[in-house]
Amino acid sequence: MISSSLVSFSYSILRDISSLQSIYVSSDNPYYSSVDGLLCLKESSSLIYYPQGKAEVEYSIPISIRFILENSFVNCTYLEIITINSTVESIEEGAISNCSGIHQINYGVETLTDGFIKNSGTSDGYSIRFYNDAYFVSSYSYTNDP
Repeated sequence: MISSSLVSFSYSILRDISSLQSIYVSSDNPYYSSVDGLLCLKESSSLIYYPQGKAEVEYSIPISIRFILENSFVNCTYLEIITINSTVESIEEGAISNCSGIHQINYGVETLTDGFIKNSGTSDGYSIRFYNDAYFVSSYSYTNDP
């Protein structure tokens, strides 16, 4: 559990814990919060980190999240489908990185930053199907950078 007195730390240390399934934050912490076991910035409702050991195949971003920050989803090998609710206002570059199983993203977000997905999917690349309010919008195929 992240205590109420923790005000700053390097999020990259979390990426070295492959078995981490959930993050809990004291409700008295003025800077951080936990939503569904994810680490968030309290004031801006920004998603900081989805634990890579979380064994869910499909995940819907909670409606309380407004921003998805760089490296929020890193090395999430179980995750295959992400639903991004329309409450998400923006997704930073590299928000989803090295997630080998992701093959579908359902979205209702207004702004997608170029490069928000990096080195994810199978070794041959991946296809992402975009949906909005249950209607198919488009499909993209990508190849992984060498």
